[in-house]
Amino acid sequence: MGDDLQRLSALIDRLDSTPVQGSLEARRRNKAFSRAAISRMFDGGGTFGEAAGTMPWLNGPDAVQNLRALNDDLGAQIGMVNHILDTWFKHGEPVAPHYPFRIAVILRKMKRPDLESDFLRAFGRHFISHHYGARSADLGTRMEKVLGEQVCDELWLASEALEERPVAARGVRKLGVFPLHSAPVAGSATARNFTFEFLCKRCGGRNINVPDGPDDGDMVTCSSCTLAFGPFPVLKEYCNWLALEKIKDDEMEGIR
Repeated sequence: MGDDLQRLSALIDRLDSTPVQGSLEARRRNKAFSRAAISRMFDGGGTFGEAAGTMPWLNGPDAVQNLRALNDDLGAQIGMVNHILDTWFKHGEPVAPHYPFRIAVILRKMKRPDLESDFLRAFGRHFISHHYGARSADLGTRMEKVLGEQVCDELWLASEALEERPVAARGVRKLGVFPLHSAPVAGSATARNFTFEFLCKRCGGRNINVPDGPDDGDMVTCSSCTLAFGPFPVLKEYCNWLALEKIKDDEMEGIR
């Protein structure tokens, strides 16, 4: 266990000392990486994961069983987190939240709140704005319980400040927003209607409540747990920005 704790300390140091990578830079790197991996997949066969070389422990018929066997193995989880950090910083490949969440669970079982706090703070410095499903919600909930809401707010604001978008379009910390697809507006050559998916980072709920005739003071809330995300105008501005960025991405890819 002593070796595992030394590896954990090294992982925390890595997260503390490595510059935070913004989402736009990550997307730029990931597009090139994904195109190359898809090309290798078609040329050589196999899965995308095999062609990309990401999370190799998920390849093979016994992958799920083997992964479950490592659920409480701190050293193994640290190794997997280091691997996904390699692909994040080099290729912008999204970071799966399962593995850092397992580290937090293991440290909680070990009754090491000091190490759990240090790890979650260091990890949150890079990824508190990231959200990839229900496990991200679990990780976010754990961060808030261990670190406190004020620290999480500070980490999120620092992360958002690195993004190349206006302050008014920085969204809200506890709500993930994903533009899915769009359709042309009848009678307009340029306007488009977008469909968005939402994710509550507390409970994993995917539905939101927006008051009828919302004004500047009305709050958007989670339909499942009633968590207040923020004023409607803030969410609207953020969705507008995401839609414009999606259009730019599609134009660059020649999709439109």
